[in-house]
Amino acid sequence: MWGEESNEATGDERYKRIEIGRSLVLERRDSIEHFTQGARPELARKEAAEIEIIERYLPKAVSEAEIAGTVRATIAEMASPGIREMGTVMKNVMAKFQQSGARVEGKMVSEIVKRELTSKT
Repeated sequence: MWGEESNEATGDERYKRIEIGRSLVLERRDSIEHFTQGARPELARKEAAEIEIIERYLPKAVSEAEIAGTVRATIAEMASPGIREMGTVMKNVMAKFQQSGARVEGKMVSEIVKRELTSKT
C-alpha cells in the first residue's frame, strides 16, 4: 500500500493514502497519551516507534511558522474576520494545505487560527 506503487497513484488515491497514514499517527498519539497516564511507558515507546515508521511514508509535516503564515495570509484575504468566523477561516486554511498536498494537523491549525483571530481584537 505504501511502497513503490504510491508514486504512480492518482492525486485522489494519494490523498486517501496520506489520510490513512495521518489517522494511524493520530491513533498512536492518542494511545501514547493513555499509556503514559496509565504508567505503561513500554507501550508508549512502542507506539512512538510505530509513529516514526509511519511518518517515513508521509509527506513532511508543515512547520508551525509556515502554518501561522498561511493563517495570517488567509485572514488578510478574508478582510479581517473575527473569532465568529473561525470555522470559515479554518475551512479556507485547510483547503489551501490540501491543495498543496501538505501535511498539517487540524488541532495545530485550529490553535493558531484562534490565537491569530483573538490577538487582532
